[in-house]
Amino acid sequence: MNLNLTYKYNIVLSLANQEVKMQQIRDEIEKSIKEYNVKSRTAKNVKEIIHSEIKEDLLFVCLSTKNHLDNPVRGLYLLSKITMEQLKNNKKGDLIEKIIRNKSFFKSVGEAKEVKNLKFEKSDKIEEIEESNVLNNAVIKSEEKSEIQGNNVNLSKINTLMNKLILLREQEREIIEAINEELKGGEINEFK
Repeated sequence: MNLNLTYKYNIVLSLANQEVKMQQIRDEIEKSIKEYNVKSRTAKNVKEIIHSEIKEDLLFVCLSTKNHLDNPVRGLYLLSKITMEQLKNNKKGDLIEKIIRNKSFFKSVGEAKEVKNLKFEKSDKIEEIEESNVLNNAVIKSEEKSEIQGNNVNLSKINTLMNKLILLREQEREIIEAINEELKGGEINEFK
């Protein structure tokens, strides 16, 4: 069983040359975001743009990733590359030279902000066990409901812990890692 920790970053981008209006390339940016999400799934550190909005020549992005990023804007390099490819494909390649400044297509407006309310996603295995438990509960006696086929995994305890983990703050990540290591070991001995 694994707990999947997700980091989220709010990033605001403008074009490197703000004389070019973002509305001119809105369609290419929107297509690029979709393609970015597809291509990023095969990367070592999977990233996903879970929300984007173009407003007043700014691109607001919420980037989700499984690993902490020291420089989240760097995680959007692929988006710049794909957007330039989209512009070339749509015969707007002349805009690329107008937009690029100091070898950058986009530039960050302010610093990227990490979303502090960390959330844990239950792995597919936990969800499968929970679904199996629902089916088994119809048949199993009430005192046996919390046990699954001799694995000594108490699902009600795991559910309680998962709900508590959702509320944890960033400084408590070490505890999370210890719990994850314990879960990888196979048996859950004791939680305080």
